[in-house]
Amino acid sequence: MQISDTHKVTRHAAKRMAQRGVSRGFLSALMANADQETRVGGGAVALRVSQARAAQLNFDDRLHRYVVVEAADGAIVTVLSLASGARGRRYRRR
Repeated sequence: MQISDTHKVTRHAAKRMAQRGVSRGFLSALMANADQETRVGGGAVALRVSQARAAQLNFDDRLHRYVVVEAADGAIVTVLSLASGARGRRYRRR
């Protein structure tokens, strides 16, 4: 599955997107507007939209609640909802 010319979505990511109700359009908006990134290991980066940026965009109320994990080669590894507290700390800016 291709979102754009530069981003390939892995089978794992496609499965997680289906489970979590994340459409290709939502993923594209998330990738295009991500303003925070956190290194999560192995060259992968967690990309997300800040709450302030999401409010400015007024695209979707869920936009600031999801994280895209992108591998070093540009492939989308997974999409997940951002948990609060210690569980989600790995994907938030430190």
